[in-house]
Amino acid sequence: MEEISNNDLKQIQIDILQHVNDFCHKYNIVYSLAYGTLIGAVRHKGYIPWDDDIDIVMTRSEYNKFLMLYKNKDTSKYKIYNYKTCSSCTIPYTKVFDDETLWLEDVENKVEIGVNIDVFPLDKIPIKDKRHLKILKKIRKLKQILMLKQVSISSHRNPLKNAILILGHFMLKKVSIYKIVKKIDTIGLTFSEESLDNYSNVVWTPYGIGDYVTEKDIGNIVRLPFENTIFDAYEGYDRWLRGVYNDYLQLPPKEKQITHHAFKAYWKHH
Repeated sequence: MEEISNNDLKQIQIDILQHVNDFCHKYNIVYSLAYGTLIGAVRHKGYIPWDDDIDIVMTRSEYNKFLMLYKNKDTSKYKIYNYKTCSSCTIPYTKVFDDETLWLEDVENKVEIGVNIDVFPLDKIPIKDKRHLKILKKIRKLKQILMLKQVSISSHRNPLKNAILILGHFMLKKVSIYKIVKKIDTIGLTFSEESLDNYSNVVWTPYGIGDYVTEKDIGNIVRLPFENTIFDAYEGYDRWLRGVYNDYLQLPPKEKQITHHAFKAYWKHH
């Protein structure tokens, strides 16, 4: 199989995002660029130079609407991947992927999907309240189990770490990935019936309690340039990004300008 170059990879992701953007506009679904993709749009008018993925978010009700309508769309090369479409799925959010490509991560349980973008649900949350912290803690533990089940044994790793991994894999053998992922998703819905004005990527945030948007932040949408096109973002993105990254307009130090993703991408039939 022919490996996909970095430039082609980014173009495939932008095409997926364009497809999702058009679909959302067609059905009045509100989404926003998020995390590094959002910083990239504001600071670089495109990808952060050392980044290689695309993230978007939707409040849980928009996310559910998106998944429900997307299920019935005309077949195309773009497909949905989450734990409801694939029982071996290892994430409690959704990826939209290009089925003409293959994306292989360096993990124990390889899942065959294509080059993709991430779609995270934002759930209602009582911000900076001890219930918020309790839920994040619960999910962090479950994520650690998920990660442990997925890290591969490697000859490049220190033998003691490999021994711990082998023991971890053995002890967790009977724990189903599907059940862990479903549990994380269910915990995300804890406050869905309460009248709260704040939303957070509870199910997967690596950023803790600063990662949230308010009803006011998401009330309006602005259009931001990204590479050679324009995508949607919550109007209050500045407050959100400062809550997560502090001064996100400053470039991080050189040693932090690295990608954190370990995968290879291929064309299926080129």
